[in-house]
Amino acid sequence: KLPRQTEGRRSTLPASHVDVMPTVLDVAGLPAADGDGQSLVAAPRRPVFSHLRLGSAPLQYSVVDGRWKLIRRHGRRGGVSLYDRQADPRETNDLAAQMPIRTALLEGLLRERLARTTSADAEEVELTDELQRSLRALGYLQ
Repeated sequence: KLPRQTEGRRSTLPASHVDVMPTVLDVAGLPAADGDGQSLVAAPRRPVFSHLRLGSAPLQYSVVDGRWKLIRRHGRRGGVSLYDRQADPRETNDLAAQMPIRTALLEGLLRERLARTTSADAEEVELTDELQRSLRALGYLQ
């Protein structure tokens, strides 16, 4: 719930963690910082991207644009699925084969996003002995 609100409310708009800071800044009346997120106060209308890896399962990427959700899976059982979130909120009816144009449009959005957010943008950090010890203690290095 936001300040000066008597009750909280639930939104069905797709959102991402990158929207939290712009929303907080907007509510506080402060200027937005640079970044991918948008304030949820004004109910943004734009695609929301995500990625997921559960345990040893292959990586999957998704994009939600309005009522449509496309999931791209990698690995042995790779492929693409398209769901109408409004008509099929449990995502049980894959429409990718029946809607090739919608599927291609969403795949294009996803490819464009992945091209802009490659690991080449990542900053290189020198692993000092102390940092390696810390990472080893946390189980990130062997």
